[in-house]
Amino acid sequence: MEEATLQAVKRAMPGHGRARIHEKLLSFLSIEDQSEVEVSTDAGATLTLTVFADELVDEGTIRISGEDLKKLNIPDGGVVHVKRKIPFEEQIRMAAESAAGQMKEG
Repeated sequence: MEEATLQAVKRAMPGHGRARIHEKLLSFLSIEDQSEVEVSTDAGATLTLTVFADELVDEGTIRISGEDLKKLNIPDGGVVHVKRKIPFEEQIRMAAESAAGQMKEG
């Protein structure tokens, strides 16, 4: 699973759990427009946001609201790690496949 390290820049408008990234990052992260991503900091804070593709956003940045910057406890311009959020159903399927493989092995 790919992860991007980006600079978190404060949006002008409130985000309410939404973020904007450059459209080229969608394919890198293996996501589609309006997908959920996990945004985390080096300190361990994590937040789930819905991302929207925006060609006007610099490729190395993610634009999030000031309220989300506070939740992550980082300043405007701080570094975050962004990766695709694995849906709950997919997590269950992967765990079941892993357990089945272990049972077959012994």
